[in-house]
Amino acid sequence: MSRFVAVAAAIALVLSGIIVGALGTYLLLERPMRHERIWRPQPPPQPRPGPFTHEMESRLGLSAEQQKQIRAILEESRDQADAIRRELRPRLESHLDATRTRIAETLTPEQRTKFEAMVHEDRTRADRFFLDGPPPPPPFGGPPPPPPGD
Repeated sequence: MSRFVAVAAAIALVLSGIIVGALGTYLLLERPMRHERIWRPQPPPQPRPGPFTHEMESRLGLSAEQQKQIRAILEESRDQADAIRRELRPRLESHLDATRTRIAETLTPEQRTKFEAMVHEDRTRADRFFLDGPPPPPPFGGPPPPPPGD
């Protein structure tokens, strides 16, 4: 009888694995709206007031109206910075492409293949930066940014 229980348990385990795998596949592949939302780059979240804004509020004793005005100024400034970034992107990409071409010309075919892979990784990071903007600052009380040159 115990051999029967062991076989039944093994069969139940295999069947449960198949069911969980099928359900996971369905959830990941068969629900395109959810799948696209998970894997597509998300727009940057609306920034919360950063540490500098909190510091201004507390150190300067800003009124609610002043806080509102300063947040509007910072939001407008952020929009202008995004516009400048979009304007500069084509020029910067052209310059970087020319630089990469010059570097590739000095490499052996094997090195060039590795270099092209590195460039692809770099472009992915650059696209994220230019499309989404720079990463947000760490939360208040978070770790400080690394020193320049690291």
